[in-house]
Amino acid sequence: MITAARLRLVAPSPERIVALLAFPSVRSAVEAASFLRRALPDLHSLEFFLDSGLALVCQVTGWAPPFADRHAAYLLAEVASRHDPMTEMAEAIASTSGIEDVAVATDAPRRGQLWRFREGHTEGSTPWELRTSRCHAAVSVPGGVHRTGSRCRDPGRSRAATWLFGHAADGNVHVNVTGVGAGDLAVDERVLVFAAGMGGSISSEHGIGTAKRPWLHLNRSDAEIATFRGIKARSIPRDLEPARPLARGLTRLLVRLGRGECARRRIVALLGSGSGLIDAWS
Repeated sequence: MITAARLRLVAPSPERIVALLAFPSVRSAVEAASFLRRALPDLHSLEFFLDSGLALVCQVTGWAPPFADRHAAYLLAEVASRHDPMTEMAEAIASTSGIEDVAVATDAPRRGQLWRFREGHTEGSTPWELRTSRCHAAVSVPGGVHRTGSRCRDPGRSRAATWLFGHAADGNVHVNVTGVGAGDLAVDERVLVFAAGMGGSISSEHGIGTAKRPWLHLNRSDAEIATFRGIKARSIPRDLEPARPLARGLTRLLVRLGRGECARRRIVALLGSGSGLIDAWS
């Protein structure tokens, strides 16, 4: 429970460079991510995704791929500074092992184009019936990225596909699974148990919320869970429903943004088909 917060003013960093780096394997990308964290003092973002995810994004959006050849894994690195960071970025890239190709952008439109290949993963999987999204710390173990996909394969789930992407700088991988029924929680169970078994988190930088509550014991002891419940009981009135103000706010936002079917499917996946948000939105 947060009881206090301290704010600090930070000078803006108007000078930015984004680089998309291609690698022959997940291992080489993970090793490069570790090096770039040390080599770039002004590193602002360091994202990770695979060739399968990039192909999905390009297929759904119609965008041309960033490179002529396909590669196993990619890192998207952004440096932000008050001075021109080109020399810093160029030296770091030249010293990074395993890079097969690179695209660098300095102006805002081109930087945005490179970022779309990472940010398009969530949008790209929506038309493919996004079922669930989970985060864990498997990126720190290259083999874990490959084994995550195998946890979602099952003869009875022939349409299931796994899309992995996330935050290489802090070791969090998003696991998006498509082609799975709305009431099928077996995939959730497999992914979260696997992540916890590797010493990872079932939520990473995200909260537990209500969707992951049945698996909280994978990361927390009985004593810790009892403490959480005690704090909640003392701090939140029983008749308070914290989700309702959020649902109303999301409803207003969705009304402003439109009522596309892709957005509707995502809200159904997150909140359930019988949620008040969906009822109000429909």
